[in-house]
Amino acid sequence: MGRVTGDKSRFNKQRRQKIAKREEMRALRKSWGEKAAAAPKAKPAS
Repeated sequence: MGRVTGDKSRFNKQRRQKIAKREEMRALRKSWGEKAAAAPKAKPAS
């Protein structure tokens, strides 16, 4: 798909936000895993 050059900054911003959210979720899931290691997982990690 032909992307406009002026679009790039906005596109990169969205991409950074997406990556940041993914890292956040990973950290959260890790802490949950440590907390709920003994207890069974209530909900699957989607």
